[in-house]
Amino acid sequence: MRLTIDRARAAKLYGLLLLGFCAVATSLGGLLTFAGNPDPLANEKRRLARLEFPTSLAQWQKFPKNFDAFFSDNFGFRTALIRLDSKVSLAFLGRLPSERVVTGKKDWLFFAGEHSIELYQNALPLSASDLAVMRERIAGRRDRLAAKGIGYEFVIAPDKHTIYPEYMLDRFLRRSRPSQYSQTMEMAKEAKLPVVDLRPVLLAAKPHGLVYLRDDTHWNDIGAALAMGPILAGMAPKFQFPPPSVTGKDFEMKSLPTGDLAEMALINRRETAPVRKESSLPCKFEVTEKDWDSAGRKLHTRTHCPGKKGKLLFIHDSFGDALVPLLAARFGDMYALWIRPTDQQFDILVAQEKPDFVLEERAERNLSSEP
Repeated sequence: MRLTIDRARAAKLYGLLLLGFCAVATSLGGLLTFAGNPDPLANEKRRLARLEFPTSLAQWQKFPKNFDAFFSDNFGFRTALIRLDSKVSLAFLGRLPSERVVTGKKDWLFFAGEHSIELYQNALPLSASDLAVMRERIAGRRDRLAAKGIGYEFVIAPDKHTIYPEYMLDRFLRRSRPSQYSQTMEMAKEAKLPVVDLRPVLLAAKPHGLVYLRDDTHWNDIGAALAMGPILAGMAPKFQFPPPSVTGKDFEMKSLPTGDLAEMALINRRETAPVRKESSLPCKFEVTEKDWDSAGRKLHTRTHCPGKKGKLLFIHDSFGDALVPLLAARFGDMYALWIRPTDQQFDILVAQEKPDFVLEERAERNLSSEP
C-alpha cells in the first residue's frame, strides 16, 4: 500500500515538474521572441522578419500573415533548436540543412551549389560554342591590352573536388570524359592563350600536407602560396619575379574561424590550418582603400608597396582573396576588384586604372558563366 502511495506521489511530482518546466520554457521563449531581433543563421543570407505595429486598415488586414512570419523567424530558442536539429540529422541521418553542402569521407565538406556535383561528375561538358566564346574573350582581352603595352594572364582556381576527389563519396560517380577545366586548358594550349593551369603544382604538393581547407570551399594559405609560382612565372617577360617562398618557417598553425561550408551546414567547429606570417612577404604593403559589401566581402582593395614597381589590376572571385596580400607585396600599386566584368566593363576598368599588368582569376565552377 505504501509503495502504491509513493509511486502516486512520484508520478504527481513528475507531472508538476514537467508542467513547471514547460511553463518556464514557454514563458521564457515568449519573452525572448519579443526581446530583440536576432541575427540570421549563417546559411540564411537574409534579414529576419521584424514586427511592425499596424497603423492602417490595410496593415491590420496583413497583420496575421506578418505576425506569423515574425514569430517563425524570432521565436525563443530558435537558433539553438535549429542547430540541435542539424546535429541530430547529421549524426543519425547523414543529412545537412543546406543543399549547397555535401559531406565527404573523413568529415570533409564540399560545395554542392552552382552545379558543382555535376561538374565533379564531368556531366556538364563545354560545347564547341562555349569554348569558342571563351577563346575569343580571352584572346580579345589579351590583344587589346597588348596594343597598349599591358600584360595579361588568366588563371583558373581549381575547385576542391578537383584536387581532393578521394574525399568525395563513392555515390557520386564520374564519367570518363574531360572536365571543363581540361577542356579549357586544351583549348588554351591550341590557341596559345595566357591561361595558367594550377592543378599540377597543387596536386604535387598533396603528399607534403593539405593545400585546401576541410570545412571551406577554398585553398589554405599554403595552397595560395603554391599557386603564386605559376602565376608569377606567367607574368614574364613583362615582370621578372623570383619564385615565392613556400617553406615551413613562412607559416604558423592557427585555429581559424568556422569555414564557409561549415557555416552553411550549421556545423560549429573550427579548423587548424597553416597561416602565412606577414614577415615572410617581400614587402610590407599598405592598404590605401577598401570597400565591403553587406556579406562582408571585400569588393575592392587598393594597396601600395614603397620601393616596388608596376601597377597590377587584379580581377578575381572568392579564391582571389588569399592571393591579394601575396600580389600586393610584389607590385608598387594594386587594384583588386571582386567582379566578373563584361568586355565593356573590362575596357573601362583598364582605361581608368592604366595598369601595367592585368591578372584575371576565375574559379573552375564558373568557367562557363558569362561574361
